[in-house]
Order: sequence, then C-alpha cells, then structure tokens
Amino acid sequence: MTKFEITTETKDHYSVTLHRIKALRDIPRHGVKTGDLGGWIEKEANLSQDGDAWIGGNASVGGNASVWGNARVWGNARVWGNARVWDDASVWDDARVWGNAELTHTQHHITIGPVGSENITVTLYRTADGHQVQAGCWGPGTLDELKTEVKRREKDEWAHRDPADVGRWAAQYKYIRKLGEAVAASWDAERAAAKAVQA
Repeated sequence: MTKFEITTETKDHYSVTLHRIKALRDIPRHGVKTGDLGGWIEKEANLSQDGDAWIGGNASVGGNASVWGNARVWGNARVWGNARVWDDASVWDDARVWGNAELTHTQHHITIGPVGSENITVTLYRTADGHQVQAGCWGPGTLDELKTEVKRREKDEWAHRDPADVGRWAAQYKYIRKLGEAVAASWDAERAAAKAVQA
C-alpha cells in the first residue's frame, strides 16, 4: 500500500528542488495521521513506500540518500549523498548526515550544538567502514581532520577574537573530539562483533 504522495509544494535547497510529502495512511509509531504533511524529499526513491519510515517536520532527504524500515527523520535534520537510514534509526533536530553514512540505530549518530564561533551544529555519524563528521558547512571529514580545522581556525580566524571566547570554542571542540572518539570506537566494536557472527 502506498504510504505517501509528493505534493505540489516545493522549495529550493541549494539549487535542488525539494517536494513536501503527505501521508496517505496512518503511521501510529511516529504519530502520523492520514493527510498529515511531512518533510521534504528530492525524489520518491528517498523514502520507501514500505514499512513505517517517515520524514517529518522541516527535515529533508535528497541525493541518493534513502530512508526505510521504521526509521524516522524529523525536525530540521538533513540526510544527503548516499546516506542510508533504516531499521529503527531516528535522525532529528539539526543533525546533518551525508556521504556514505549507514544508520540502523538511533545511536549511530550524535549531534551537538551550538558550538564554536558560528554557533553551528556538529554531527558525528557512522559509515560502513568508520565515521564522518559534519560541522556546519565544514565536512564531511574525520575527527582528526576536524582537529586540524579547529587549529587552523584558531590561528587564522580567531586570532583577534576575545581570548575567553576562543578558549571556550577550543574546549568545546576538544571535548566533542574526545566524545566522538569514544562513540566511534563503540561503532568499530559493533562492526567487529557483527563480522564475527557472520564468519
């Protein structure tokens, strides 16, 4: 049974036309009723017609990204590139999931913000073979690459800023990195355990 339709309501997102979706059946697990407007997709392939997956609020999914199973993308979240969100995963708030991300569980990403001089959101997410970080407009990259970027900003962009602000921003990124390393290690262990079961 068809779960949603693409409405005539559109919006431009960085030169890509996104289309609002509308529910054609109830999806109780996500509080969706027939006729409710959902979030935004670039094309029908971004959201499976099967299962209870849903894109709500002002969330958007585009490129070759796909959402299926019982997954939910909502709030102001964005899922792009070749990212895949499925099973019971949830992506919400201002999370940004890009590239080759693979989220099968809500804890396959973490979002922290506001951070730094621009009050951005930093999202760390699991990929098939590691992790990626999206920090505002910067990224995707690794935690090590984020560390290098922060050092560059300290030297080039924050040099004439209030030292108290610079200290706070540097500390934010330092602890994001520490938390990110612990989370990424747990994902590595999860992948290793899954491979051991398959062997």
